[in-house]
Amino acid sequence: MATSGLYGSTASSTVALPSGSESTGLYGNNTVFGGTYFEYLIFKESATAPATPTGGSWDFTTNIGTPPTGWLNSPPVAPTNTVWLSLAIVNSKTPTTLVWSVPGPLVQKGPTGPTGSVGATGPTGAASTVAGPTGSVGSTGPTGPTGSTGAASTVTGPTGSTGPTGSTGAASTVAGPTGPTGATGAASTVAGPTGPTGATGAASTVVGPTGPTGATGAASTVAGPTGPTGAASTVAGPTGATGPSATGPTGPTGSTGAGGTLGYWGSFWDTTNQTAAAINTPYAITLNSADPLNSGVSVASSSRITFAYTGVYSLTFSIQFTNTSTANGNTQIWLKKNGTNLADTNSHYDVPDKQGSSFSSEIVTVNYVLSLTATDYIQVFWQTANTSVTIETLAASGGYPRTPSIIFTATQVMYTQLGPTGAAGATGPTGPTGPGTVTSVALSAPTIFTVSGSPITTSGTLALTYSGTALPVLNGGTGQTTANTAFNALAPSQTTNTGKYLTTDGTNTSWAAVGGTTITISNDTATATAVYPLFSAATSGTASTVYTGNAYYLYTPSTGELQAKEMVSTNGIVVNGTTVSSSYTINTGTNGMALGPITVAAGATLTVASGQRYYVI
Repeated sequence: MATSGLYGSTASSTVALPSGSESTGLYGNNTVFGGTYFEYLIFKESATAPATPTGGSWDFTTNIGTPPTGWLNSPPVAPTNTVWLSLAIVNSKTPTTLVWSVPGPLVQKGPTGPTGSVGATGPTGAASTVAGPTGSVGSTGPTGPTGSTGAASTVTGPTGSTGPTGSTGAASTVAGPTGPTGATGAASTVAGPTGPTGATGAASTVVGPTGPTGATGAASTVAGPTGPTGAASTVAGPTGATGPSATGPTGPTGSTGAGGTLGYWGSFWDTTNQTAAAINTPYAITLNSADPLNSGVSVASSSRITFAYTGVYSLTFSIQFTNTSTANGNTQIWLKKNGTNLADTNSHYDVPDKQGSSFSSEIVTVNYVLSLTATDYIQVFWQTANTSVTIETLAASGGYPRTPSIIFTATQVMYTQLGPTGAAGATGPTGPTGPGTVTSVALSAPTIFTVSGSPITTSGTLALTYSGTALPVLNGGTGQTTANTAFNALAPSQTTNTGKYLTTDGTNTSWAAVGGTTITISNDTATATAVYPLFSAATSGTASTVYTGNAYYLYTPSTGELQAKEMVSTNGIVVNGTTVSSSYTINTGTNGMALGPITVAAGATLTVASGQRYYVI
C-alpha cells in the first residue's frame, strides 16, 4: 500500500506503512513507483555564486554520499564567506545519476549594523568583600605645588622613632648659665693688701626708684614756653549737623550747537543682469554691493533692505531697463514691506521697443518717504509682460564708469534729530555751612554682633565685633557653629532615613532609598511588541546592576518569539522538538529548518510564505 505526501505522511501527519509496502515517492511523486527517494544536501563556502555542481554519488551499502569536487557533506564551521547549498534527489533505482540544483545561499553574511547607542551607566555595585591584587606601582609623577597650610590639628599624632644622633655641632658662641656659687670659706684673720680701683662700670640700664614728690612751689608769675603740639588724633570727632543748603544761581544756557549729522543711511547697487523667466510673474530685485560706511541700514538675503533703528527714511531707487524686442515692455515696479505688498507704491512703465538693431535702454527713478520700525525690511519687486525686458548692467566705456542695473539709497529724515548740546553754564557759588552740634550718636546691631563705644556724645569710636552667636537660617546662616551641624540644619530631617541618599526633584531636596523605583514582575502573555529581556550580574543575593538585551536580543510575550542577532551554541548542540504543536507562519524575508522527523499536530498549520523555504534535514 502506498501513501501520499511529504515522506509519505498521512493526514494525521504520521507515517503508517505496513511491512513491505512502499510510498509513492518524495512529496507524493508518482512518476516512478518503488525505490527510495530522498534529498541529498551538499555545501560550499564561496564569496560568489559557484557553478551548478556535477558528479558525486550515493552508496546505498554504506549509506554515505560522495559530494562533487569542491563540495562538502556538511556546512563549514565558522565560515567567513557566504555558504551555498545545492541538492539532488537520490533514487535507489538509479543511484548513479545525480542532478544538482542551482546553488542558493544558505548562510550569508549581512552588512554590519550601526553601533547601538551607549546605554545609561548603571548604579555602582556593592563594595567587594575580596581585595583585588595590588597593581604595580607607577612611576612617580612630578611634585605638585605646595598647598596652603591647613588648620593646626587638635589631635596629637603618634611619636615617631628616634632618629640617629647627629654629628657634634660647632662650638657655641653663647656662654652657658653660670653654675651655683660654692660655700663661703672662713673669714681671713689677716687683712690682705688693697687692690687697685677697678674701672667705672657701664651706666645702669635700670631706673632707680623715684624719690618722693616735693612740695608744690608757689605759682610762677612768668609764663613758661608752649610745649610742642601733640600728634594728630586717630579718632574722628563727631560730625556737626549739616547746615542749610543754599544753591547758587544757575549759569546762563549756552547757545544751541550746529545741526547734527547722526542720521542712519545706506547705499546699495547690483552689478548683474536680472531677467524675468516668465511674463507677469513677480521677482525680487537683488543687490550685491554696498557702501562699506553704511550706518544702521543693511541688505539681508540678497534683496531685503533691513533697518536696525526706528525712524522716517527717504528711499530712492533708479533701475536701468533694456528692451531687446520689437514690442513695448509693459512693466510694473513696487515695494514690499516685511514680505507684504506696500499699498500705493507701484509704478507702471512701458519700456520702449528697440529701433532697428539698437536696443532700447531707459532709466526709471522713484522716491518714497516711509516711517519704519527697527527690524523692518523693504524689497523692490518687478514683473513684465515681455521677457525681452531686462534689468541690465552696462560696462564702463569711453571714460565713464559702469552703470549698475539698480541703485538704491535710504537716508533717515533728520527733522527729529537734535544737534550737539551747547557748553554748560558756570556753577554758582556754594552757600555757607550752617552751625550745628552733636548731642548723641548711637549704634544698634543684631545680636550676632557686640557694639562698644555707643553712644558717642562728644567724641569717640564705635566698634562692632562678632559676638560668637551663629547667624540664623532666616538671615542667610545655619544657626550652627560646626560644619556637620550646619549641614544637618540645612538638609531635610534625617530621622528614619538611615542608608538613604539625598536627591532633588528640581525644586526641593529629599531623602530616597538606594535602588530607585521598585520593579513589578508580571506574567505577561498579551504584549504584542518586542521588549528587552533583563539580565542580572549576580546569581544570588541582591542584584546591584541589571542589564538589558537592547535591540540585538528581543522577546515578544504574545507569541513567545525570541529574536537574536546570532545564536551561538557553546556546547555544540542545537535542540528542536519533533512536533509543530501550534500554527506558525514563516513570513516573507525568513526561512526555516529543522532536524526531522517532524510531525505537524492535528489542528496546527505550518504556512510558508511564497518564495521562502522550510527544510527538514
